[in-house]
Amino acid sequence: MNKTARIFLTLLLVFCLLPACTRKQAPTQLGNATGGNSDLDLIPLGNGDGDWGLDDTLEARGDGIGNGKYDDFTMVEGVLPSVYFGFDSSSIAAPERGKLQQAADYLEQNPDDHLLIEGHSDWYGTSEYNLALGDRRAA
Repeated sequence: MNKTARIFLTLLLVFCLLPACTRKQAPTQLGNATGGNSDLDLIPLGNGDGDWGLDDTLEARGDGIGNGKYDDFTMVEGVLPSVYFGFDSSSIAAPERGKLQQAADYLEQNPDDHLLIEGHSDWYGTSEYNLALGDRRAA
């Protein structure tokens, strides 16, 4: 091989191996949504014989899942606007308070209607923490 080919192959080899020497960057954490609620009751998932025990647990809760508690009601969605919260927060910001007043006015005008309040959260943090945050937001 001539001298030019050797230099070219050497440079090619250096440029191919050079990116392998770069440092890996640590992943960026998007918030401090850590924590959890150790007081939560966890549902045991199975006893080894294929019976997961979920049906009995859901019926025992008595929250309207399949027990006829809400059978006489008609569910209407979108009547009231959603209230939004800040990241990792259960306090209601000033611009969102008008939506709560709108819900109060609606319930005063329609005393026979019922309001279902749900609290939601994003996928950051543990499941237990997000469930607790959703409960705090709904309260």
